[in-house]
Amino acid sequence: MLLSVGELTPRKNHRLVLEAMALMKRTDVYYVVCGQGELCRQLRTEAGRYGLADRLRLVGFREHLDDFYCNCDIFVFPSVQEGLPVALMEAMAAGMPCVVSDIRGNRELLGDAGGCDDDMCGAVDVRFAHDDAASLCGILLRMMEDADLRRRCAAYNRNASARYDIHAVRREMRRIYGLSIEREFQDEDVKRAYQKSENHRVFDGR
Repeated sequence: MLLSVGELTPRKNHRLVLEAMALMKRTDVYYVVCGQGELCRQLRTEAGRYGLADRLRLVGFREHLDDFYCNCDIFVFPSVQEGLPVALMEAMAAGMPCVVSDIRGNRELLGDAGGCDDDMCGAVDVRFAHDDAASLCGILLRMMEDADLRRRCAAYNRNASARYDIHAVRREMRRIYGLSIEREFQDEDVKRAYQKSENHRVFDGR
């Protein structure tokens, strides 16, 4: 079972997954999309045109996704454009194997390994061009047919997402702001004047 999370808009590009499914010639692949938006009716129409009407599940906006992460096999993120994709980050943190479009944001999250650490399972690129359904189809088929690959990619994703954990982010902010304050007060006279100020507040990172 494939899972995507995101608005039903052209930028999220869910139609590409339907095109890839049509190329598979398999009847055991289902596609669940959590999200709402302007393309709901169009996606249902396209699914019907590809003979996938009974295998597309548009479940609307969902605030809690744990059950979907647990019950789906592969997270697919086919966006045309992203900043820092929170939906992908959350899927990685949940330990899902992820197949993503080769765009900025997705590349930064997955790193050079492309979704699987070399030490764990060799160089495995899970990225595809956002307009290449055949490439997506090939990557999905490989992932679906190799349970060990899914497990290894899931482990890589969980580890890779740890640097965005709230505690890791707080540590980095403390480090950055600590360095800024240190540079600000390299001049001892300025530092002494600051320390004597009745209204000063020393940043302690909390």
